[in-house]
Amino acid sequence: MVGCKTGNIVVARTRGVNAEKIEEVVSGNNKFAFDLYDEYKSSDENILFSPYVISNALAMTHEGARGQTAQEIQSVLYLPKKDIRRPAYAKIFNSLRKRKKYEISTANAIWVQKDYTLTNEYSKVSVRYYGGRTENVNFAENNTKRKLDRFIEGETSGYIKEIIPEKSIGPKTKMVLTNAIYFNFILSDNIYRKNTSKKEFVTLDNSKVDVPMMSLTGIEANLKFGENKDIQIIKLPYKNKVVLTYFAPNMQIFELPYGNKTLSTYIILPKQGLAEVESKLNPKNFKLWKQMMKKQDINIYIPRFELESDQSMIPALKNMGMSNALSENADFSGIDGSKNLFINDIFHKVLINFNETGITPVKFAPIQSNTTSNRSVTTFNADHAFLFIIQDEKTGLILLMGRVSDPS
Repeated sequence: MVGCKTGNIVVARTRGVNAEKIEEVVSGNNKFAFDLYDEYKSSDENILFSPYVISNALAMTHEGARGQTAQEIQSVLYLPKKDIRRPAYAKIFNSLRKRKKYEISTANAIWVQKDYTLTNEYSKVSVRYYGGRTENVNFAENNTKRKLDRFIEGETSGYIKEIIPEKSIGPKTKMVLTNAIYFNFILSDNIYRKNTSKKEFVTLDNSKVDVPMMSLTGIEANLKFGENKDIQIIKLPYKNKVVLTYFAPNMQIFELPYGNKTLSTYIILPKQGLAEVESKLNPKNFKLWKQMMKKQDINIYIPRFELESDQSMIPALKNMGMSNALSENADFSGIDGSKNLFINDIFHKVLINFNETGITPVKFAPIQSNTTSNRSVTTFNADHAFLFIIQDEKTGLILLMGRVSDPS
């Protein structure tokens, strides 16, 4: 049995991990992200998930999978070969864990019924390469739910307090995956609460709600921006360098940089129909949209929002091709040496705060004489449903993805 807190995990040395190996894992993660978004887009609800946290947990599970079970997980996640996958995941985990400029907390764990003893090799690999926790528990005991919830609460700095739904585990449970991520975004040194006011927002079902609308205008908002007949793109520079982008064919796109240019949030704001934008949402178009930016004056309005997602990943993953891997016919003999183990559920919980608090004022350079009142200024007004992608700029890894249908 191995049980250790993510913050104390020492993953394997990543000597010899070059950019190409990292790119293979990142590319697979990002393809998986867009595929998973397709599974949720037909709903009118808010969407929020972390492809990285899910893929990391499933890659850890894949280490113990065999035969068709392993093939399905590999196919859905676009996993590269073991000699590339293991050190690359370890490198990414180490890189994200060392970031101090923004608040991110993740928690991955595999919980196995105590009758199925984990092999030493599997436990070692899970911790060493994926920073995950693997542990035998007794699902028949009443306090097991609380134990799993406490682990998630501890790993997410207390922000996510419960991940296991009531009566979802019990004597018949054999294996459960829990994965969670908390992200706290402080937008910009230039966005203050005094610039936030109530504005009307049109939800995806065409209802109208009043929401706190943050704004960035005037001399602080000379930003990188791109536009064609389908899309507008803009980049907002921040002292804490986080990126937020709106993009689309028939939409606007802009980027807000966070902590040391390490993160970017791309928010996708459709000019017309959201469905048309979502139909073109894929890795190739996303890359093209980001290549269109040049500096320009722009007025930006974004709603303050807090989203929380709490869901089982089983239906979506089965639909994506993991029918055997998520059935009682699965082969996870690499975990405990038997073929009797199968996944009962995969609980995924995400919490994101998107606000303007905690801002420290910045000293701006003197304004040059060419900044005049008659210059053309574009307006970026996120007063209707939009998409967002939060990406690690160092690796290109997509950490979070979702849609704000109703920020209220």
